[in-house]
Amino acid sequence: MNRVITFFKTYWLEILVFATVFALYIIDLNPSFTFMNKAADSMGYIYSAKYLYPSYQTSPPLFLLLGHLFLMLPVATEAWRMAFMSLLASMGTCVFVYLIVKKITVNRLYALLAVMIFGFAAIVVSTTSIVETYPLVTMFATGALYFALCKKWKTMAAMLGAGAAVHMLGVIAVIIFFVGFKEYRKSWKVWGITLLFALFYLYIPITNLHAPAMWAPKSMTGVIGIASSVYATVITLIGGISIWDLPKRIFDIAGVVGVSIGVVSIIPIISYFIYRSKEVGKKYKYYKDVLFWLSVMPIFFAVSSLDMNMFDYTFMAMPYLAILAAVGLKKMYDNWNSVYVGEFVAILLVAVVGLGCFNGYYFNIGTTEDPQMSANEFYYTELPKLPSDAIFMPVYGWNWEATYLYNKDKGEHIYPILMPLLTVPAYRDQLIADGIKMTVIVSKQNDSNAEFAMARSIIQDNSNVWTTVEPNPNTFMATIVPANGDTSLVPTVDAAVVAKDKVNPGWRWMPYNPYNIMTTAIYISDWKNIIYSNYNVQTMIMLGVIGGVPCWITMELWKDNKKKKNKNKIKVVSKTNEHN
Repeated sequence: MNRVITFFKTYWLEILVFATVFALYIIDLNPSFTFMNKAADSMGYIYSAKYLYPSYQTSPPLFLLLGHLFLMLPVATEAWRMAFMSLLASMGTCVFVYLIVKKITVNRLYALLAVMIFGFAAIVVSTTSIVETYPLVTMFATGALYFALCKKWKTMAAMLGAGAAVHMLGVIAVIIFFVGFKEYRKSWKVWGITLLFALFYLYIPITNLHAPAMWAPKSMTGVIGIASSVYATVITLIGGISIWDLPKRIFDIAGVVGVSIGVVSIIPIISYFIYRSKEVGKKYKYYKDVLFWLSVMPIFFAVSSLDMNMFDYTFMAMPYLAILAAVGLKKMYDNWNSVYVGEFVAILLVAVVGLGCFNGYYFNIGTTEDPQMSANEFYYTELPKLPSDAIFMPVYGWNWEATYLYNKDKGEHIYPILMPLLTVPAYRDQLIADGIKMTVIVSKQNDSNAEFAMARSIIQDNSNVWTTVEPNPNTFMATIVPANGDTSLVPTVDAAVVAKDKVNPGWRWMPYNPYNIMTTAIYISDWKNIIYSNYNVQTMIMLGVIGGVPCWITMELWKDNKKKKNKNKIKVVSKTNEHN
């Protein structure tokens, strides 16, 4: 009993901070199905975890297996149970953030401040409240950093492997750690532990043996099909954004990151690199700092992704930005007048706690964001309208995922069609083979004109087709209606506007409200405005590599040649001096 009392007396502040963060998360946790905060993925994840099917092209195997266990909890709804895994993962990240900062600064107060910066961050609160992979992969990546600092390389390797088995962002962490820590890359036993976790990806071909082709055509479910599908997904998600949309995306993601870390945290983050450079001297290069890359790379991928919905990649940067802010603040204290630093800490605390209170209120799905629980309404009220063997072609894809879960749960045979995949030849072939009549239009992928034209032909040429109307797109609310040959239910694209955008789109600058981005309230309208262009980030990087690498090699050769000449001059001078 005395030990318990002593523990509470010693760590009362830690208990208070962690309990507050936990309470905020548990209050905001989605009570049931929702589409908000990127939770449109949740029904697909629940379906895949519940019935052990693959999810998406890259499929997060470890996430789905753990989700299967959480779905067995005898409490609340399925959505709540699996989201509870996100909550525990974020709490785990808080623990690692605390341990890392305390180890670096040897000060618990800075460690607790880091926990608050991360735990109250807008993107963290919004994503922790739903069924998503990012909290879990972030916990493993942050844990890997802690064990690296403790020089426990095998445990670090296991954490990295587990993260990579949860989400492909974990692979980015593996690469950063491989380059940043020589102890990792020089021991085949250590990085071999990480590679062992690749065995989890056998989940995809094994479960594909009996799984319906939810995320890809049946012809793409073999080894080659899966590989090509993964490649296409990666190319779309990394660097696919047009350079015309890039300025606006930079401002949009900067807004998400800025409000998440409390804005004023930027000052100690910059201070970290300044004082670190002074401590180490000329040998220190910020671009060789592991913390720099762990903070920057997730944000880079969010900026360059074609899909605006990848804003949640920034989640993985949050713990490292919180660590930088806390450690940078300690360095400010050591180098500045302590009175000024104390005033700054007070301002930072007010900003972090104030934003935490606001975020807790704003992202409360069941009370503030989506009190109607539109996804729950769709699943339990709208989908039962569909007769068995109906052809269901929703205007937007999230309702399509819910249909697979509904079919399996209720034993129905509704045939879901995803409109955006109509421009994929393999998917069209599958539909035709399954008896769906349609007019095929050969076009490039992501061609909205062709997609909508083929969708209208399906409505015209088939009976028993149902679709959706959106009474409230900001919450993805959808009402199911019979198509009855009415092609006006399918959106139209002004070809003249699209052509004009592709030829001379003009730069886009005005950012969105970052909170509207994180709730995905503007996702539908934003997706319509995305420009598909060959002038994208991938192209610019490729051109930069093609043009820059030869120039860099030439410069390095020139430097080496100059050094050799200087050495020869020194030798000649020294020999002359010896002779004299």
